[in-house]
Amino acid sequence: MPETASSRLRDAWKRLKDRLGHSRPKSLHQGYLAIAFLLGAMIVFSALFTAYEVNDVHRETNRHGLLRQQTEGLLQQLRDHLWQTNFHLFNYLLSPNAVTREQIRHQISLARNVASDLDRMAGEHVPESGPAPATTPRPTLAARIDALQRRLDSLIQLRNQPTELYPALGIIEDQLGPEFLEVVASLQAMIDQEEDPEVRRQLRLAWDHWHRMISSFRLYLLRQTGLYERSPEGLEAALHDVLMLFQSTREILGRLREQRDDPVLRGMLEHALDRMARWFSAFRRIRSLQQNNVWRTDFDVLVTHVQPLYQEIWQDIDRIEQAMKSSADSDVARWSSLATSLYQNIAILSILSIGLVMFGYFHFRQTILRPIGQLTRAMYAIARGDEEIERLPEPATMETRQLTEAFRHMRQQIQIRQEALRYQSLHDALTSLPNRTLLTDRLQQTLYHAQRESEEFCLMILDLDRFKEINDTLGHQAGDDVLREIAHRLALMLRRSDTVARLGGDEFAILLPSTGCAKAEEIATKIAETIEQPIRWHEQMLYVGTSIGIAAYPAHGHDVDTLLKRADVAMYVAKNNDLPYAVYNVRKDEHSISRLTLISELRKAIESGELELHYQPKIDIEARQAVGAEALLRWPKWRNLSTESLIQTCEQAGLIQPLTMWVLEEAMAQMQRWRGMGLEIPVAVNLSAWNLAHSDIDAFVAELIERHRLSPELLEVEITENSMMRNPERAVRLLRRLKSIGVKLAVDDFGTGFSSLAYLKQMPVDHIKIDKSFVMDMLRDENDAIIVRSIIDLAHNLGMKVIAEGVDSSDVLSLLEILRCDMAQGYFIARPMPPERFNRWLARQSQAMADGEARHALAFPVRRD
Repeated sequence: MPETASSRLRDAWKRLKDRLGHSRPKSLHQGYLAIAFLLGAMIVFSALFTAYEVNDVHRETNRHGLLRQQTEGLLQQLRDHLWQTNFHLFNYLLSPNAVTREQIRHQISLARNVASDLDRMAGEHVPESGPAPATTPRPTLAARIDALQRRLDSLIQLRNQPTELYPALGIIEDQLGPEFLEVVASLQAMIDQEEDPEVRRQLRLAWDHWHRMISSFRLYLLRQTGLYERSPEGLEAALHDVLMLFQSTREILGRLREQRDDPVLRGMLEHALDRMARWFSAFRRIRSLQQNNVWRTDFDVLVTHVQPLYQEIWQDIDRIEQAMKSSADSDVARWSSLATSLYQNIAILSILSIGLVMFGYFHFRQTILRPIGQLTRAMYAIARGDEEIERLPEPATMETRQLTEAFRHMRQQIQIRQEALRYQSLHDALTSLPNRTLLTDRLQQTLYHAQRESEEFCLMILDLDRFKEINDTLGHQAGDDVLREIAHRLALMLRRSDTVARLGGDEFAILLPSTGCAKAEEIATKIAETIEQPIRWHEQMLYVGTSIGIAAYPAHGHDVDTLLKRADVAMYVAKNNDLPYAVYNVRKDEHSISRLTLISELRKAIESGELELHYQPKIDIEARQAVGAEALLRWPKWRNLSTESLIQTCEQAGLIQPLTMWVLEEAMAQMQRWRGMGLEIPVAVNLSAWNLAHSDIDAFVAELIERHRLSPELLEVEITENSMMRNPERAVRLLRRLKSIGVKLAVDDFGTGFSSLAYLKQMPVDHIKIDKSFVMDMLRDENDAIIVRSIIDLAHNLGMKVIAEGVDSSDVLSLLEILRCDMAQGYFIARPMPPERFNRWLARQSQAMADGEARHALAFPVRRD
């Protein structure tokens, strides 16, 4: 049975060793777990051991600290009681009374209780090294205080018996006092009996010295007892005075004894000298007591018994404090020892951890770092585009095998995605045609080939006509479908060697290698015919056209940029002249360059505020009174450029939006300035076809009216008949939103297009402006007069007012009045003017109205302005 158990244990230990490291782990995961388990076990064991040691030391030091704190409190109480006992003892020795005696006994009793507590705690506070070896037992603190209490009781009893307290007191009372009085009586008797003045003077001098000696003796006693300042110098001075005065008194009486023969006087002098000798003998006995320190018997008790007990008690207190200090030092040493032990444990744990880390590093270097390094270098090689890469490592572990397989898969995916990205970067996402980048590259390659082989080739740039209307009307999906259909048609009709590219928007490019200009013109004609064929979209037939520009190498350029620019110039020539295609012509290029310059300067003019608004007055024909003005755009730098050309250029260059916002902002700012002058002048502003196509203009108008705090009816928006009829439904919606704001609406250039009366009836229009081409020829062409009259009648029947443009004579103005036209504007009334001149014109008009000459005033200011 024991052998079976032993064999089982050996088998279990072998399996454990195999699992821990004798067999190679199948994966890094298992190796990490083994190392982590070992390191964790070491850390947990160290933490538990450290926690146990720290808790043990913490518990013991806390107990010692509490004992020290309690002992310190008891020692402080003992000190207080001893100081109070000593204080009351000295007070009692100076002035005995029952209250002070009870205070002494009370304080010494309290000290006895505290000492007992200290003795008890001293037994608990045993040093860690164990009890001290057996020696002569030291009296306890309570025993010493008991002895002190007995000595104090005997001292108090001694202090209550003066004769025992002061041995010299009996000598003073029994000998010094009577002898002093006897000497005084003898001197006084001799003074009273003596008739000789000189003798009487000598006797009085002796009497005085004797009394002074007694005073010095009393001072000596006071100093000796401590009732007066007790110092060696003071005692010596008092003793000197006593001896000197005694000797002078004795000398005076001795001289008188020798000088007088009177037996009575001599007998009295002998008697006085004898008494003085007895007094001095008693005085010498008192001095002997003082010199032998037996002046007071309580002093001997204090010095030989009480004070040594006090010293022993204070020494015991010091020993207790020293023991507490040693205990505190022992606790600190124990913490220091614990810290050292912890440092050692940490050092051992750190060494083991470093060993494990180093082992793990060398192990992982072979299994992880080396394969990862090889994979990293392979990745950098792929990133550099190298064809040859380092041979991938043989998988040593499951993880490195998975990593290698993932790298191979990633490499395949990168190649696939690179091809896809390369295709996307070089092709248009919508039509899959080459984009500008690929076209430029192929154009450069074709240029190199043509230069080497001395061949020709042509470049076409196509721009679709009417595409914008389709995109804006039917939406972007319809526009995208049209672009895909056009791309498909172009790809089908060209050669494989040709390149069809989409440059952006509705602009395409075609590269025709080895093709002359004549052949390119034939191809352009076919392309135009193909594109113009209708496109079916959701049961609708869509019609688009194209404008093609052709540039040929080497006739029109020798580099890529030049050929692109000149093909673009030819395309604009074809578009402006309504041609299907145009070949680049250097004479027409100047016009295109100036147009580009115009667009650039126009953009700067809008940003820097170089444009101006001039205002042409509108008058009420019947009252001959100004009723408003039209804001007209002026560019001082390009005075010869018509407003129509300027607006068309802005629309083509994409500048119409900032230009319209600037015009509205400036017009309303001027209306606000006029209002500050007390003038409420309505101003009309023209909107282009682009503004109708972008329907957010109404929100901008509302925001400007609110910002400038203007009345909405002071602003009039004019829309040309042709721009309105491009998209009548959208125009009606926009005009209704503008009308809801409160602005006035007018149809400009009425009669020049083919307006639908159905749409005109639906539009919330306030005014109709008759085009100046009808008004200016009214007097010469009867048909124009009939058209003007018909427009006036039509507008009045629809509830609208009529404004006639182009009034250049008084006869035209008079005819318009006959035809019941409402308002008029033209050069006869006033030319467009800057705001300052407009203000002066208004002032002259107001003065003319005040003079009652309005009808004649209009003929004069115009010519002077």
